[in-house]
Amino acid sequence: MPRNFDQQIQQALHGDHRAMFLVSIDLDTTIYMQGRFGEYEFEGNTYYGLGALGNISAKNEDPELNPQRITLTLTGIDLRSYQEVKDQNYQNRDVYIYKALLNDDDTIMANTAIKWFRGISGDAEVTEQPGDTCAVTLTVSNFLAKWKRSANLRYNDKTQQELFAGDTFLTNVIEAQRGKIWRGVPTT
Repeated sequence: MPRNFDQQIQQALHGDHRAMFLVSIDLDTTIYMQGRFGEYEFEGNTYYGLGALGNISAKNEDPELNPQRITLTLTGIDLRSYQEVKDQNYQNRDVYIYKALLNDDDTIMANTAIKWFRGISGDAEVTEQPGDTCAVTLTVSNFLAKWKRSANLRYNDKTQQELFAGDTFLTNVIEAQRGKIWRGVPTT
């Protein structure tokens, strides 16, 4: 798939440049983090530095519409911070990973951040590390994974009423299945 970068990004890529990843995970409260020290502002949000983001596995582009997976490892998380979020539902939550270029003064170069990966969180594995810290490895699948998941809906009047109260479209489904009604007219 062709990618069109604006002139500023093309010039930065030809020279010496530094890049950084910005990660947001939508838990009960959204967590914004990045792999450098300090804080960075991006799209009105403050991304807090972990010092070492850990690892983001390579992503593969596929011409087929198959779900793609990456693993995101966050290291150096203090156990107190982990305890605050460990009981939250982390599965099927939105995860955004941006890649941004930095200026010489260590600020994010304007209009250079691109959405590198967007997906939903899956399994998480926690590994304790020395010094009261831990590493969290999170599996993230792109949004095509949602297509393979069942919606767990039934096509009957009860489900229709739960979603759209007062709708009468499926009121005669059971009778139609039993052959007792056809096109709204009783058959017996």
